[in-house]
Amino acid sequence: MILLKPKFENKWLVKYVLPRLKKPHFRIKLDRLGSFVWQQCDGKNTVEQIANLFKQKFQEDIDPVYDRIAMFIQTLARHRFIVFKDLSSSLNHNGASKEI
Repeated sequence: MILLKPKFENKWLVKYVLPRLKKPHFRIKLDRLGSFVWQQCDGKNTVEQIANLFKQKFQEDIDPVYDRIAMFIQTLARHRFIVFKDLSSSLNHNGASKEI
């Protein structure tokens, strides 16, 4: 799987410079592990659920799975490929998740 990231985010650069570039995007190639995690980032799965699915699918020696998944997801967020949902709005008064 390949992710594309625009080389510029500034509105002026996007409007005037980006169209003139031969390759206006950075291409980030994900391996099979990264591709799996990327596909699970659908807005429905929590990081813990993604880690559990990852562990089920890739039963090879991937420990520490939670640390690896957390680091990869933080990297995706830092580079603005994903954003985290605010879960506080989906919690009821005693901290339990609401069913939607």
